[in-house]
Amino acid sequence: MENEKIIARLQKIKALIEHDRTSDTEKKHVQNQLDRIMRMYNVSENDILLAPKKEHGFRVKSTRERNLCTQVMACVVDSDFEGSYTYKSNKTKLITICTDAQAIEIDFLFDFYKKLYAEEENILFTAFYHKHGLHPSKPSDTGERPSDSMVARVGEMLYVLSDKKPVKQIGADNV
Repeated sequence: MENEKIIARLQKIKALIEHDRTSDTEKKHVQNQLDRIMRMYNVSENDILLAPKKEHGFRVKSTRERNLCTQVMACVVDSDFEGSYTYKSNKTKLITICTDAQAIEIDFLFDFYKKLYAEEENILFTAFYHKHGLHPSKPSDTGERPSDSMVARVGEMLYVLSDKKPVKQIGADNV
């Protein structure tokens, strides 16, 4: 069991080295750490690469989360990704087959992107209701002012949202 934990930790370190956003300087530093730890625990490169795969489950609350989690799984597991599934008895647990290290990375990234998506969705909603005038004519002043970066992001989003307008069903022409 202890050896599995060590191998899982080494797999995470190796994944960091292979990640496309890791700089060359970081890769060299992390590779040195990986080599040192592998010597310390007498673990070979093959031990890391041949880690057993098994079912791992991830909790999801909505269709959006299910889709996001599946995308994260596909990115982490990459070419070995065989998809995800649920059991009839538990529709809130999304399951895939991967190594323990991959499961840890999926869990971390899913949580990160879930929070990031919620932030982005709030910005989209703010831009959406401003674009379509879905706010009271007399705004309430809460004293809170959005940051300059938030105002800029909402402003940029206003331009890309659809300009569709509803056709009024009740109005002066219909009386």
